[in-house]
This record gives sequence, C-alpha cells and structure tokens, in this order.
Amino acid sequence: CWPPTAPCCRACSSGCRRGQSDPLSAATSAPPELRSLQGYPAETLAQVEHLLQQDRIADWLRTKYPQAHDIRTDKALFDYVQTLKTSYLRSAEPLSKVLFDNKLEVMQHALGTHTSISRVQGGKLGASAAAACQDRLQTSLDWADLARADLIIEAVFEALDVKQQVFQRIDAVARPGAVLASNTSYLDLDAIGAATSRPQDVIGLHFFSPANVMKLMEVVRGQASAPDALATGLAVGKRLKKLPVLTGNAFGFVGNRLYAAYRRQCEFMIEEGAWPEQVDAALQAFGFAMGPFAGADLSGLDIAWRMRQAQAANRDPQARYVHIPDRLCEAARLGRKSSAGYYVYPEGSKGPQVDETVHTLIAQCRTEKGLTPRELGDDEIVRRALLAIVNEAALLLADGVAERATDVDVVLVNGYGFPRWEGGPVFWARERGATALQADMDWLAGLCGPGDVRHLLNTEN
Repeated sequence: CWPPTAPCCRACSSGCRRGQSDPLSAATSAPPELRSLQGYPAETLAQVEHLLQQDRIADWLRTKYPQAHDIRTDKALFDYVQTLKTSYLRSAEPLSKVLFDNKLEVMQHALGTHTSISRVQGGKLGASAAAACQDRLQTSLDWADLARADLIIEAVFEALDVKQQVFQRIDAVARPGAVLASNTSYLDLDAIGAATSRPQDVIGLHFFSPANVMKLMEVVRGQASAPDALATGLAVGKRLKKLPVLTGNAFGFVGNRLYAAYRRQCEFMIEEGAWPEQVDAALQAFGFAMGPFAGADLSGLDIAWRMRQAQAANRDPQARYVHIPDRLCEAARLGRKSSAGYYVYPEGSKGPQVDETVHTLIAQCRTEKGLTPRELGDDEIVRRALLAIVNEAALLLADGVAERATDVDVVLVNGYGFPRWEGGPVFWARERGATALQADMDWLAGLCGPGDVRHLLNTEN
C-alpha cells in the first residue's frame, strides 16, 4: 500500500493498491555530495552520480517496500543458468529456480548448452558452487509449476501475439501478487500486460545479451505497473549485481531506441559512399568496443529486421529508409549465425572478413536510388554517429522515456560499448557547448533528408 500504513509486500495476496503518490519519483532527489573521484580514472562524473543515485534509490525502496528484497537471487546461479524462460521461486531453503518450456527438446537443448563446465574450467565458478547451482535448478514442462513463483520472467521470441498468448497462460496459473516480467527488448509492454487480468503486476526486465556477462538491465515501467512491482524489479537487478535503469514504455525503450538511431545513421553513411569496414574501423578508433556492422553480425541481423517490420505500418513514407540491411536478410545473410552478414566468417577464421559480395549489393542499392557515392572521412563518420545518438537521447528525455540524462550515458556505456572515458554521449555533447551543438545538429539535419525529427539537448543540466 502507499502510503504504507502497515507492512505490505508482494507476499500479500490482497492485491491492494491504495494511494496515488508514486514513491519512485520521490526517490530520485539529488544525492548527497559526490564522493571524490580520486582513484577512479576510468569513471566519469556522470556515471558516478548515476550509481550513487541508484544506490540511494534502492536503499529507499527497500525501506518502503520490504518485499523488494524478499526474492533472494543468486548471481552464481543466474550466470550458470544463462538461458531463456526462467522463473524465480521463493523458499525457506537457498533460492531455487525452475526452467520452464512447453517443449522437451527446447528444455534439453537449454540444459545441454548452458552448463557450468566451461565456467568451472575457466576459473569463473567453483566446482562446489556449480554443483549447488545444479541442485537448486528444477526443470518443468508443466505450466502449473509456475504457481509457486514470486517472479516469472518470460523470454520467448519477439512477437507480440506470441508474448500475449504466453502471458495469458501465465496469468491463469500465477499466484496473486506474483510479478510477471517480460524480457522484451522493444515491444509494447502495455499491450503485453493487457493480455492479463493484472496489468499492475506486469513490468519489463530487459536483460542484455549475454545476460550472464552484461551488467545493464532495463526495468520497464508500463502505464499500469505498480510501484512495488517496479521496486522488486530494481532490487532483483541490484542483487544480481546489474545496473538497473528505469525506463518508460516506448518502442525500443532507451537502449535499443538509441542504438537504432546510431545504426540508422551508419546505414545512411554506407548508402552515401562509405563501406561497412570503414565505418566500423572509425568508430572503434574512437573507442567503441565494436563497430555497428560487426556488432549487428554478432547479435544477428534478423533482430533489427523484425524491429523494422514491426514499425513498417507506422513509418513515415517520406522518411529516408535504407534497404541494404533488408536485402542482406532476404539473402539469408543473418550474421555470424549464418556465417555471413555484412562480413563473412569462414570456418577457422578469427574474425570478420570483408566480402566483395556485400560491396556489390551496396553499390546496387545506391544505383537504384540514383546516388553517386562520395568519400567520407573518419571524422565525419564519428561525428554523425554521435550526433544521431545525442538527438535521439534528447527526444527520449523530452518524451519522458529516459528519466534523466545520466541514464542515457549509463545505458550506452554499459550496454553498447560506448567508450567509458568519453563519459557517454550526453556528456560528450555537453562538452561541445550549446552553440556548437546547435550548428552540428543543423548540419546533420541537412544530411539526413526528409523524416528527420530533431530535439535539441539541454546542455545546462
């Protein structure tokens, strides 16, 4: 209940939702004076400020909502079970987890693929800890077993109708007060929650792949999501030693929305005359962990393809659209998993190899649009890519999808390989100053063509 008149937590099955105030907004007041940055040369002021805020928020939520730490999670077990379809069960014993799927062959594949052998051999997990994890892992093909769960995380593939069907089944068996979370990376959480009789219990928990390595986790707030459900999501993320970032419900949330704008600008540049390997090299030289096209190959080109297909009906017909990635997918070049995408990956090769077939395909797409290729320098490539991110960040902040500018920097640094020493795209933009940033955005708009939506970032706070 809010305001709290008596101890009330997610273990309470009364379903009470009294009060109108939102404790999350009250928790975001400015933190105390920042600790000294001495000894943390790789950290930026923006990131340290965000981490302190998150610590303060988590502590505040634990005080107001004891249930937020009733779900006792175990990072070693989470690392061990890096898999789809996981439910977290509360027990008087050490935490148990159940791995659920409705197909035996999928379950067997998950168990056969995600073992602790390599982690034990690599010294990342002790043999006794691995054995304890395995002892606490349960598997099930029975939906009814989800009735014991405090938190259920759905992770089926990104198709709204499929997710809605799964949530309808979960809704029928989950206990009152259980938190129902979706691992969706871009779909409408409200549409997913509407498939249940309890949208107040539905939140997004977007883990970044590989989930046992990446620290970032988006906690997505639907229109009906209850404050204590969100508190639980934030606390679970912190207990897993993640960096949970609260986001609003909009297509792609914060991370994938920013990355889509970045990737789209890079696609503009290869359409204009650059090659994928040049764009990747320029951005890696700036400090990104991986270039956008090598990164797309690694994650799978079909993921962004499905996102574009999901948005096709709402796309502005006048907006500039690059068909190159669609053509690659239509040619079954889906990235590393198919041994070919923007690059090729011959058996035994140590990394991506340039493929002239891709150059030919890109040249054909340019010809179809009547474009004459021009030379793009590395400085232009980096500048345009970063400005595209900054513009999208300003739109996210204006729309309330991102709650604060520092969230944008934390997401890009910890989820997308943005160079930590640059502080994040918002920090980078503010270092340029308002006048230079305005001129840069005017220049970028002239290059992007019709359909470009601009919002100038506030460089003062």
